[in-house]
Amino acid sequence: MLDDAEAEELRRLGARFYAPDPAVPLTDSEKQRLHHLEAQKREQLAQPAATSTEDRPTELSTEYQQTVPAPTVSTTETSTTSSRANRLRGTTLLVAAACLIVGGALGWLVAQGTVGQPSAASQTEGLPPELLRPATEEDALDVVDDTIDPGSTRFVATIDGVDVYLGTSRGQSQVCVLAYRAGIPTSIGCSPWSAGSSMGSGITEDLTIAVGTDAYPDSDAERIPLSESATAIRGPLGP
Repeated sequence: MLDDAEAEELRRLGARFYAPDPAVPLTDSEKQRLHHLEAQKREQLAQPAATSTEDRPTELSTEYQQTVPAPTVSTTETSTTSSRANRLRGTTLLVAAACLIVGGALGWLVAQGTVGQPSAASQTEGLPPELLRPATEEDALDVVDDTIDPGSTRFVATIDGVDVYLGTSRGQSQVCVLAYRAGIPTSIGCSPWSAGSSMGSGITEDLTIAVGTDAYPDSDAERIPLSESATAIRGPLGP
């Protein structure tokens, strides 16, 4: 894992190496160091973040909790008919109380807006796993396109001096690839997305970022894994 000093070193070396006309070109040893740091960064980001979920039982408001009195049973059974009547009355009370509890609970849930509303899981179902992890400071990005949800961006990797991010459109109907060089956007590509989708976005003439396992399956170009679902493709996309 890169520490702060190594991340700063990666930024400085990348700015010099990928500048159109660098004032001080990198030496061979500095180039080797740059490629080593970029590889470390890709390996670090390729490891999916561990997540944990905990199912919590729904707690009903005490306002709707009902107390059912236990039916009184006579110690002296006068007749078979009266015993059956007592059992029937007790069962009726239990059923009525259960209906009150369930009805009250549903009324509370509707009032809270939790019934009939899509869950957070359904809204994000099928998105690339990079977009499902919690955001960090590294993911913050100055998004210039107002069709993209600024809170959705997640940093993926740095390759060829370009910082690659994934994000979604507002409403999460599209997945987007955002490429930035030295904090300046160089390309943004979005495509409609659903579970099982794949897409690609060209960020330079020779470099395409593919998202999804089935993106450009027939291409013979070099493939460089960047993260769990993002791959850099160098070269032509055809066979």
